[in-house]
Amino acid sequence: MSLAQRIRWTFRGLRHVAVRNQSSVPYIPAWLETVWSQSSPLQRRHPWMTYRAIQWLKGTLRPEMRVFEFGSGGSTLFFAERVAQVIAVEHDPIWYQQVQQTLSTSHLSNCQVQLVPQTPATEGPQDIYVGEKRVKTGGRFEAYAKSIDAYPDRHFDLVAVDGLARLACIQHAVSKIKPGGYLILDNAEWPEFQPAHDQFRDCLCENFYGLGPFGDRPWMTTVWQLPTDSAVRAAA
Repeated sequence: MSLAQRIRWTFRGLRHVAVRNQSSVPYIPAWLETVWSQSSPLQRRHPWMTYRAIQWLKGTLRPEMRVFEFGSGGSTLFFAERVAQVIAVEHDPIWYQQVQQTLSTSHLSNCQVQLVPQTPATEGPQDIYVGEKRVKTGGRFEAYAKSIDAYPDRHFDLVAVDGLARLACIQHAVSKIKPGGYLILDNAEWPEFQPAHDQFRDCLCENFYGLGPFGDRPWMTTVWQLPTDSAVRAAA
């Protein structure tokens, strides 16, 4: 990133905090460090989520947990250092190699990253497996979203969705999360993700809006906690 870009990001982010998001003030020093550093989320082992969501993760993750994530990176190492098992799926071959190399040099053996590339998208009716338009991949991610189908139902304590075709990933992920487990959606304020908010309207929900590492403005990471078996029985 050029000096001019860093200056623009700094002023843009500070303006957003001052006008719309004063709750992010405590995170400004950490945020500025990431904006002005030469490092990446992968090198820093940062989830690319908001700081408030990262704080929630630090207080929630436990050594016995199993985590699945759509999209790999700094979060993969962050999870691997805190839980028993991490499975991540990645579509970008170059980024996949970088993540694999970092995991290898970090000697983290409890993590598996799967490379599942996109396929060409075709014209036709609305397809939930096509990547989000704003990401502009031009690809289709059916095998990517279905990669979690290889695991038993109720297998994971937490599933993080921060990759491509996120609504499709969510649909395949729900049955794989334990009762009382967590589903995380990053950039949850995007209008195209409203169906997810509608789907989980009856679940416990926390919306973590604010600054995050390497971002130029606040955004939202949402966490839903799925009902426990006892809660389902009570509702019935």
